[in-house]
Amino acid sequence: MLRFLFPLLLLVPGLLPAQAGNPGDPRRVLVLYHAAWPDENGDGVGDSREVALYYAKVRGVPAANLVALPVQTTRRYWSGSSAWADFHDRLVTPLRQALAQAGPTAIDTILLCYGVPYYMNIPVSTRTRRAVDSLLQVPDQLGDRTTCPLGTWFSTNPYLEQSPSVAPDKGRFNHALYKYAGREMYLVNRIDGVDVEAAKDLVDGARYGELHIGSGPGLLAGKAYIDTRYGYYDDASQKAGYPFGYGSYANADRCMAFAKFFTPLTGLTTRWEASGQEIGQAGAVWRDQNPALTGPAALLYGGWYNYRQYLDVWEWLPGSIACDLNSNSIQNFHTGYDQAFLSAAFVRGLSAGCGVVGEPYLSGHARPEVLIWYVVQGYTFAEAASLAQPALFWMGVNLGDPLYAPFASGLVRRADRTAPPAPGSGVVAASGTAATLRVTVPRRPADPDLCTARLDWGPDPKLGGRIDHGKAYRGRHDLELTGLADLPGYYYRVELRDPVGLTSSSSLQAFCPRPFTDADLRVSATPATVKQSASLTLRFAASARPGLGAFRSFKVEAQVWGGGLDITDLVLMTASDLALAPGGETVLFAVKFPVMLPRARYTIKVSGATATGQFSHSASFTVQ
Repeated sequence: MLRFLFPLLLLVPGLLPAQAGNPGDPRRVLVLYHAAWPDENGDGVGDSREVALYYAKVRGVPAANLVALPVQTTRRYWSGSSAWADFHDRLVTPLRQALAQAGPTAIDTILLCYGVPYYMNIPVSTRTRRAVDSLLQVPDQLGDRTTCPLGTWFSTNPYLEQSPSVAPDKGRFNHALYKYAGREMYLVNRIDGVDVEAAKDLVDGARYGELHIGSGPGLLAGKAYIDTRYGYYDDASQKAGYPFGYGSYANADRCMAFAKFFTPLTGLTTRWEASGQEIGQAGAVWRDQNPALTGPAALLYGGWYNYRQYLDVWEWLPGSIACDLNSNSIQNFHTGYDQAFLSAAFVRGLSAGCGVVGEPYLSGHARPEVLIWYVVQGYTFAEAASLAQPALFWMGVNLGDPLYAPFASGLVRRADRTAPPAPGSGVVAASGTAATLRVTVPRRPADPDLCTARLDWGPDPKLGGRIDHGKAYRGRHDLELTGLADLPGYYYRVELRDPVGLTSSSSLQAFCPRPFTDADLRVSATPATVKQSASLTLRFAASARPGLGAFRSFKVEAQVWGGGLDITDLVLMTASDLALAPGGETVLFAVKFPVMLPRARYTIKVSGATATGQFSHSASFTVQ
């Protein structure tokens, strides 16, 4: 009878169990951050606290729900003989105290912020590595600082859904319905990444998805992808046999393929690859037998088995959610590890995903089709991720905004008709022959934008060089320029493009390709040998920290036949091609003129002084 009702259940989501409680209420989220994490981005706030404050502001989490953890290590893990005691002292005890103060059933979701350790080795004989996030799902089951009551295998998650869409499905998270051994359990998520900006991207990506996913002008019409391994199953046998369980690879494959019935409910185009290759590999084909070599405009993804690999063929849209079942799916996410599928995907713009930090075994990994079903049904990411997770006290990490519910009923979609804010930019590294330009999208929590970036650059305002828009929608892009010549400076312009194609551009700007701590002056003459009446260009660059106001003097001299002439005023009056660095530390300009000078060798010297030193540079040209 249940399988007979299956098509009806797909079409009428309202037949799911009624909601009890409200896990989407930001007042029911407890936000934990690393109180001693350093201020790596130099804005005066520790980066872990900065992420916590940003999330609370965007989602409306009460200030009383923010908990400062007395974590001391800046390692991303606990290990060694004192690990269990330290984990208790620095995390478990403050968490238990905060839950007791709030009321144990007043909180549904525990959110760990950037920098809080995410895995540890627990004191058991085998399978010692565990995800901190998974341990915290039942805080009162963790014993005390001297005794670890956990075993060498995982415990079954009472909130796991074994057969999504086959009634009766589990409903919204509710403390009265879902406990472990009589103890309160919680949804646990993490907002984290390679740095504070990557962590904030998860929040902005979720908000962008909620606001703009849809079809039509100005809306985010993405795609859903399913990647299985053992061939294309016909609809009838799938519906007749589901759920197949996760007791074997073959059955798990059929379970994951069942997501093909779920993703169309969103209105998203669905692509299914089941050839035995992974999307992006040679030989991979879609069900229509066309090559499956790229994954553009990805919003939902479920499948397997990208173990120790990430094929860089994906375009992850803001708001995208993914689960790739494999044995290291989210390993070392804090480094952007390119041999872990989700870790690499997050660097390239993925907004939310479920993975593992170690070998979970087939039965212990989050289940992709379960995640997709509950996302499609309008549940929060925290609920969907927990419903897809078979294991407690194990390997799982759910990275992304716990309140993100891109298909929740009642969401008011709106077209994105606002161009991105003007980009910020500046040099963050320079060697003389190479430089890294950092491009940022100013944060607008109420109207978030994550963008791709294009950089046009060159030795003069005509530019000519280009780093084109990539596939990654992020709040920050580090663009590397190599093979730079020994020139006074370089000009550039940045363009941002948001997911619906709206753009914004910077003005013409400047950067110094050389490292300097105080000041830098340069001049060049082109061409080095010039005939009378031909054109000559002198290019000047002046750089100083914290800004050009640090110069107490500035002078340009023309030297010939052993004498010198101060031409500073003439140079400044006739300057063209003016461009400033966004931070005001560099200016580029040029003087162009037809040569009406006697035949001789000339030297142009630029000099200046700051409070800490004197600086000069010269360039010569010959008039024939």
